[in-house]
Amino acid sequence: MSHRQFGFLAGLLIAWLWATTGFLVALGAVAAGLVGYGVVRVLEGDVRLGDLTERFGSKRT
Repeated sequence: MSHRQFGFLAGLLIAWLWATTGFLVALGAVAAGLVGYGVVRVLEGDVRLGDLTERFGSKRT
């Protein structure tokens, strides 16, 4: 499955979920999916937590 096909499928499923259950449930599902995506990226080593703390941390020296 290509990235475009996966993106289409994900969008279709989100629209289906939104239509059948309501906006807040669909929004919660999307938020949970994004959190899961972030966790997987951290576990796979794509994102280093040290870089994030440097980027968003205090700049005082």
